Amino acid sequence: MIRITQPQQQYLERVTQLYDQVQTWGKDDFKFAIQEPYPVSDTTGDYPSKRLIVLKKDAPTGEESLVDFFPQGLTFLMGKGVVEVLGPWRDEELAYLHEDNLIYTERRGFKEPVERGFQGEGWYLLLWPQIPTQVVPVTKEVFFNLVKNGAGLLEEELP
Repeated sequence: MIRITQPQQQYLERVTQLYDQVQTWGKDDFKFAIQEPYPVSDTTGDYPSKRLIVLKKDAPTGEESLVDFFPQGLTFLMGKGVVEVLGPWRDEELAYLHEDNLIYTERRGFKEPVERGFQGEGWYLLLWPQIPTQVVPVTKEVFFNLVKNGAGLLEEELP
């Protein structure tokens, strides 16, 4: 039997919250499928999670997948929880940020987070390769853009 540690359990709960929110935002426009167990291997060890698949609502079987949300686990630096959003055209990273896992730098005598755009605890889209890293809170609009960009859809192809 696999023993889940407290940091792993907290990460899994946050992933579930993200998936629940995404499914609420997209319930009228997409179908969703969950693959479990989905193996995660990170700095804390190996443990099972879930993969979320966003599907076209009315597509023929085999042509419905748009993007997948893959849990990547906790990162080595500061324990950020990461979920990769992967589509045929683009992939993005979401990170769970809170005060305790921000990375700070000193500029002109002031301590500033490297993650610009942090507004409070939650899931954020990481915009790469900007330094300092720009982060955007995951909202319904951001979710729809992740699907559009990842699947290579035109604006008029979105539900």
